[in-house]
Amino acid sequence: MGRNTTIERGPEHERIAIDRCIREHRYMGLDDMVADLAAQGVSVNRSSLHRYMVKLRDKDATLATPEEGTIVTIVERATGEVRLVKSAASADAIATLIMTFRPNRPIS
Repeated sequence: MGRNTTIERGPEHERIAIDRCIREHRYMGLDDMVADLAAQGVSVNRSSLHRYMVKLRDKDATLATPEEGTIVTIVERATGEVRLVKSAASADAIATLIMTFRPNRPIS
């Protein structure tokens, strides 16, 4: 695992402001985020913000809203690709669907 970013090593109140700003901007517009943070008295450069934003996006992808009570992790064995799927269905319902799926049967 890599070392913590400058933002992660900084004061918690600044990290909270940065998290809020990134989410409000929906992970887009680094220059706008840097300007908004500067207006709040938080000094951060674009590259540090970008590195931290990538980590935050990955972390946020694993969180589920109350409507999305189940998170399924899918690992493609051949490629090693990992995909997260959020669902309102229960874990039992998803497991049942997976266990009853027959790939050679046509879907009607």
